[in-house]
Amino acid sequence: MARSFTSTTDKVACAIGACGLQGGALQTMAAIMRRTSNGVLGVIFYVGSATSGDARSQFAVLTTNNLQLRLGNGTASSTFTVTVSDGWVLAAVTKNDVNPATVRFHKYVYTTNTWTHADSASMLGDSTHPSNSLAIGNWSDASLGFPLPGDIDMAGIWNYNMSDAQVESLPFDLAAWYAPAVPRGMWRLDQDSTSQKVIDMTGGGANQSLVTGTAVSTASTPMWTPGAPLMAMA
Repeated sequence: MARSFTSTTDKVACAIGACGLQGGALQTMAAIMRRTSNGVLGVIFYVGSATSGDARSQFAVLTTNNLQLRLGNGTASSTFTVTVSDGWVLAAVTKNDVNPATVRFHKYVYTTNTWTHADSASMLGDSTHPSNSLAIGNWSDASLGFPLPGDIDMAGIWNYNMSDAQVESLPFDLAAWYAPAVPRGMWRLDQDSTSQKVIDMTGGGANQSLVTGTAVSTASTPMWTPGAPLMAMA
């Protein structure tokens, strides 16, 4: 199962825990997800300020269906798209720790067993933000929300710049999400009911503090067991 986001107010808000990232400290974001509508802006993951849209690190899908990383007022977008026809994908973004940084986007399509890795056409400077707010599937301020139209099964952030090979281990093996660096936060959204809280699997304390709307997806989701070399579809 996974968590579905459809309404403008749908989101899973979490305590900041160990995710109080500053500027270049945030170097990898990843999610196992699927879209149910094209041409709609949807936030996959957000960390930053609860009151300022310009103070954020945000991973999203644009109305053009390209992936985007936003750090403060700066943005970088993928040269490839993620669409409904892709089905379940692992989408990720990585950046190095220089300023401005090279931004690299990644997509794995489960049904076709294919990878796409590509640098953004632009580099991206660091963002300094208060990191007091964290949300999955939407922007922090639900009144101005842009939920991901679709489902999210898994999400994580690291202050480590993963190589292509390291990113390519993420769709198949839960243990790979802890290597080569422990995530600052990692969440599996596979609860039987929306009344069950989403827990930060790293133990870093970024556990669900509030859920607004959402639903349990009826679609089959990518499933695996810790250490398993291959993915089995549920």
